[in-house]
Amino acid sequence: MTVYVPDTAFFVEAARRGFPLLDGSPFWESLARLAAQGRLQVIDKVQAELDRESAALKEWLEEHLRAAVVSTNVQATADSLRAVMRWVYAQTDVHPVAAERFARSSAVWVLAHALGAGATVLTYPVPEPAPAYLMSLEVACRAFGVPVAFASDLPSTGQSLSAHRSAAGSSRA
Repeated sequence: MTVYVPDTAFFVEAARRGFPLLDGSPFWESLARLAAQGRLQVIDKVQAELDRESAALKEWLEEHLRAAVVSTNVQATADSLRAVMRWVYAQTDVHPVAAERFARSSAVWVLAHALGAGATVLTYPVPEPAPAYLMSLEVACRAFGVPVAFASDLPSTGQSLSAHRSAAGSSRA
């Protein structure tokens, strides 16, 4: 059973760009269904960012995904976070400010949790190459062999919810 860990951008960009928070929306219903099946884990760091981002998203998350919120205060996440942080600060092809911003964001926790849990990251795509001031979560996931899926992969869009972008091979850094 594949478990999905969405980042903040997944929720924010989905709500802004094509999946408004409407009752009966197949997109949002599919997220609630994944959560009910135990296949969606929203980490506490993402919940905290969403609480500050949007009253509507905060309310929807509280109503539909409360049981899917998980703590990042677990050993597997902590162990993975150490490896992820070493990787972030070892990157020489991104601006140091980009690395620092990434290290302080919930995205680093999403990756660490997904890596520790053997899960797939759900995000909204960043154009590649990413702007110099951004470190791409998708690129970071690829470095660790963590599969990535996008909002457009959800069943409500007529496609399957499958990780279609991942690092070559299945080994994890």
